[in-house]
Amino acid sequence: MSNPYLVIIRATTPDDMDPEVRADLLQRTRDMLPAGFYQVVGQRSVAGILETEDIDAWVAQLPLAPWAEVEVTALRQR
Repeated sequence: MSNPYLVIIRATTPDDMDPEVRADLLQRTRDMLPAGFYQVVGQRSVAGILETEDIDAWVAQLPLAPWAEVEVTALRQR
């Protein structure tokens, strides 16, 4: 059974990262995000609700994972 999580991902790539590499990482990460993730206004971050059995594995497989700050909050239905 999947568990729901609120996930916020903030891009924190190094300033000296090649712009083409950064753009590629950002695009590949965006492509992997499921529907229901949204850009946070005024920030370099996205937020959404994700249902998965293994949140750690999901985060680890993101292309931006090594350079991202990820905040995960477990949710439950009221």
